[in-house]
Amino acid sequence: MDKNQRNFNSLNDIYQKIREIFSNFKLQSDVPIEKVIQIYSNDNNLLKEISVIEDSLSEIADILAQIGNKELFYFLSIRHMIGYILKDVKLFIIYMPFVDNLLINFFKFIHSKLIGDNDYEENDEIFADFLEEQKDYFYDNIFEYTGEYEDLIIEVTNILW
Repeated sequence: MDKNQRNFNSLNDIYQKIREIFSNFKLQSDVPIEKVIQIYSNDNNLLKEISVIEDSLSEIADILAQIGNKELFYFLSIRHMIGYILKDVKLFIIYMPFVDNLLINFFKFIHSKLIGDNDYEENDEIFADFLEEQKDYFYDNIFEYTGEYEDLIIEVTNILW
């Protein structure tokens, strides 16, 4: 088995683990989202599964570090967005479809890289555009700036200038 196939198998196993977590978590359309959030806010099983997702994202980054810088860079952007969402059960419940969509599209993209798809460059352009749209959505609709690191940013900026 060659290195690309091993990497693909490892990534696929991790992806399937995450997909299983998502499939176990079903929102019922007749239950208000506020009620779902209340139910799951202190659910130890959900908190454990969120932890599994976080660990899985780190495993994916480790594998991607062996594959290519561009793919790792893309994934680190995705991991940043997902990591922010995972820190808050409410955000996770509300934006699970967003997280799922990010992962589905990333794994389609990385699959084309690992199988040596002739259309990889075209897929790369399509994925880069998709990722930019998702980042715009994330920063416009999900992320809330808290000013937590503002002093550090000012200090670093002053050092660099």
